[in-house]
Amino acid sequence: MRVNNAAASNELASAAAIAQRLKLMPADAPARKQLQQDYDQRSAPAAITLGDSAHPWISAVQLLSGSSPDQAQPLDFEAPLVENPGATATLRADGSTEAIFGVSATKAPVGAYTLIACLGTTGNWQGRVCSSPASLTVVAAKAPTTKADQAALEEQRARFAFLAHDPAAMEASGRALVAADRGSPTGHMYLGEASFERNNMQQALNEFLIARAVYQNRNPDQIEQPVFLNARIRESMEATNGAKP
Repeated sequence: MRVNNAAASNELASAAAIAQRLKLMPADAPARKQLQQDYDQRSAPAAITLGDSAHPWISAVQLLSGSSPDQAQPLDFEAPLVENPGATATLRADGSTEAIFGVSATKAPVGAYTLIACLGTTGNWQGRVCSSPASLTVVAAKAPTTKADQAALEEQRARFAFLAHDPAAMEASGRALVAADRGSPTGHMYLGEASFERNNMQQALNEFLIARAVYQNRNPDQIEQPVFLNARIRESMEATNGAKP
């Protein structure tokens, strides 16, 4: 879930509109003083502080099953945090904060679920706001029977580790993918992500370059470029002050 300060953004948009009116209004216009006061107030919207050192803002988040806050019920299965955010967050017009929930396996009954996340009173935020509905599908676990099944499962693990910023798990999945498919671009990409997370940029760059080279070799007619890999390569190169290959 991502939380932002939409009210502050709206205030700044209103201030910009008022500023245009002030430019066209005569200096001695009767309404100018009030309009100027309105502009001053709206151009400096208050920030929202979520949580405090003793009460992390994430403790005010509730995951519910249902499509609307009025009808939703608490989940009857656990959906733990994948990445634990800081205890506090300050939301201004151009800022936001997020918390990632996830689970790779659950005891929930097989089926489709509609979930919402609601944020209650925390810090100087008073009230309750809920997200748009999100869909979750629970399928029965099955043991992989083919190399393709095993690779798909390993890619899911790697993706989950990526979201959790878990370099050890990313490395384990990356090595498993490369072992199963020599030169696997996906495997090398996650090995690069593991090094990237550890701030080992030279090793990350090496893995990303291998991943891109293999991808391009296996897809010689592919017009679309591996945008994410290209971005990671640029970031790694900038961090190592390397020259463009």
